[in-house]
Amino acid sequence: MIRTDLIIPPQELEQLKVRKQLALIPAEVPAFNTSKQLGLANKLELYRGQDWTFTAGQIYYKSKLSPKASYAVDFGLNKDGNDFEFWVDMLYGFSSKAPFDSYTTFAKNEYFLQMGSQYHLDEIWSVVLNTEYLYVKDLGHTYENFTVDSITYKADSRYSDKSGNTYRSTNYKIESAIQYKLSKSSFITTGALYERKLVSKNRVKDLSFIKGVDNPNAEAFKLSSSISFWF
Repeated sequence: MIRTDLIIPPQELEQLKVRKQLALIPAEVPAFNTSKQLGLANKLELYRGQDWTFTAGQIYYKSKLSPKASYAVDFGLNKDGNDFEFWVDMLYGFSSKAPFDSYTTFAKNEYFLQMGSQYHLDEIWSVVLNTEYLYVKDLGHTYENFTVDSITYKADSRYSDKSGNTYRSTNYKIESAIQYKLSKSSFITTGALYERKLVSKNRVKDLSFIKGVDNPNAEAFKLSSSISFWF
């Protein structure tokens, strides 16, 4: 039961009202309940000399309302020298959510790789290059009603077109820029970015429209300039 003697922030109260109206969760079940959730996360950093940094992290999360546990592992390497900096980051994640959760999925596998470098031409100018790769395999719910602790959760018919379908997406991104140092804590960056997104539904490729997927099989270009400050 939802306790009426607790003060609920207006934003959370509005979200709770919306969920009730959509019949995504029964009115007597709170949106968040720690008795149904378990989580663990940690991060390890190892320094080698003055230049090298190794990082490793992991996270585990299980909700009683989710079909499976969610988890992720991450490994990183960074070399920060006087003239040259290099970084690489690798991540694998698996997530599973209840049908009424935001960005819901029955089983989603994600693979991420990032590599980049920055070369200092002198004390003021430097060149930056960064590349990223992301592969996602997403299996949708069947959106059938299910019962947990004698409470029945209704399926949301708005997502029926995704029922049991598998979506695979591959993203490539490369960006390069020139950086001008204004001071010890500020700099100007001017550069270009290119990104390519490939999406398939149930192994069918080159689809120009996939309901529920933004801009499938598209590419993007960007030119930008920004100023950054460190405090």
